Amino acid sequence: MAVDGHEVAVTVNLADALRCARLPDKPVVTWADALCIDQANDEERSVQIQLTGAIYQNAYKVLAWLGASDHDSDHDSDHTIDILNKMAAAIKQGQDPQDGEESSIADDETSCDEEEPGCTMMENLRAKIINTEEEMASSVDGIVKDLNSPDWLQHLPELSTEDMQELSFFQNRAWDAVTQIFDRPYWSRVWIYQELVLASNLHLHCGESSISWKDLCLAAFMTDLMLKKVDHPPHCFSPSPWSKLTSRPMHQVAFVRHDRQQMAKGAIPSLYNRIELC
Repeated sequence: MAVDGHEVAVTVNLADALRCARLPDKPVVTWADALCIDQANDEERSVQIQLTGAIYQNAYKVLAWLGASDHDSDHDSDHTIDILNKMAAAIKQGQDPQDGEESSIADDETSCDEEEPGCTMMENLRAKIINTEEEMASSVDGIVKDLNSPDWLQHLPELSTEDMQELSFFQNRAWDAVTQIFDRPYWSRVWIYQELVLASNLHLHCGESSISWKDLCLAAFMTDLMLKKVDHPPHCFSPSPWSKLTSRPMHQVAFVRHDRQQMAKGAIPSLYNRIELC
C-alpha cells in the first residue's frame, strides 16, 4: 500500500477493510491506527493511544471490520448480515421487512444530529447513546405482549423453520450462520473494545454487507427478551431453531450494550471486566 509516496506493508485484513471504506465517487478520510500511528516510534504511540477514545467519539462513522465474506461457505456472511438487518427492520416497523425499502445505515447516519452548543464532547456522546437506548426500548415496548405470537418473526421463516441436512439431522442454517458471525476472530481481540464502546456512530461490516450497531442491538435485544419472557417456543418456531436461539448466539452484543449504557451514565467500564467478551 502506498502512503505518502512510500510503500507500506499491511495485513490482508486491514487491506480488505480499507477497500470496504472506499467510496466509488469521492475520496473519504479514513483513520486506521496501524497506518496513522508510527508503530516504530514509542513516544508517538504513547501520545496517540491517549487520543484514540476521542477519535472514536468524534468520528462521523466508525467501521468495525468483521472480516471478508465467506461466499464459499454454507453460511454466507453477506446473507447473515442481511437477515440481521431484516430482523431489525421487521421489529421496528411491525410489518413484513420486504415492505420497508429504507436502509438502516442511512437511517442511522441521518439520526446523528449536530452537537448541542455549550456541551462537552462526552456530554454529547452520552446524549446520543441514551437517545439510542430509549429509541430501542420504545421500539420493542409495543410488541413485548405479543412475544408468544411474534408477527415480525413470521415474516422471516428462515429463522424459525428447520432445514434438512445430511444424516437426516434437522438444523437451521440461518442461526448457524449468525453463530458463525459471532465466532469470528474479531470478537476475540481485546483492542476492539474501545471502538465498540466509545463510537458514537458504529457500523459493523462483513464483506460487502453492513449493519448499524443500533440495528444489531435491536435484533439481539429482542431475541434475548423472547428467551426471558416466553416459557415455551412461540407457535411459529420449530424445535431446532429455538434450540439455536437458546444458546444466545449474540451474547457479546449484550456485554457491549451494557458498557455503552454505563459509560453514558458517567461510569467507566473496566476492560478487564469484559475479558469474557472474548
